[in-house]
Amino acid sequence: MNSRILIVDAQKEQAQLLKDILESADFGYQCRLADSLEQVKDRLRAKNIDVMLVDHALPEERLYEKLQRLKLKNRAVRMIMLADEISPEEAVKARDHFMEGFCSKSEDYPALINTIEQVIE
Repeated sequence: MNSRILIVDAQKEQAQLLKDILESADFGYQCRLADSLEQVKDRLRAKNIDVMLVDHALPEERLYEKLQRLKLKNRAVRMIMLADEISPEEAVKARDHFMEGFCSKSEDYPALINTIEQVIE
């Protein structure tokens, strides 16, 4: 199955790099980009997203609460939080707000792909 991934990151260059890496992996990922939660809402209305990769540093007030509301309206979409550093507290907070995964926003792309594969199983 070709998983459809939405990469949500205000830093467009980083998002494009991640898109290029994921699409070149041999997993059949089809990636789209969004740089705000407003764009996320539009993409989710199209009902063509399986996994969302969300940058923890997205400049949104009350990010977790907004993502939780989106998740409640789109239960089939799996959400993975990406962060430069992962503290145990942040990992718990992400899980408490319905994130299926939490991954470092480093260059450890095999770990990210592994996390994506785990949440879509």
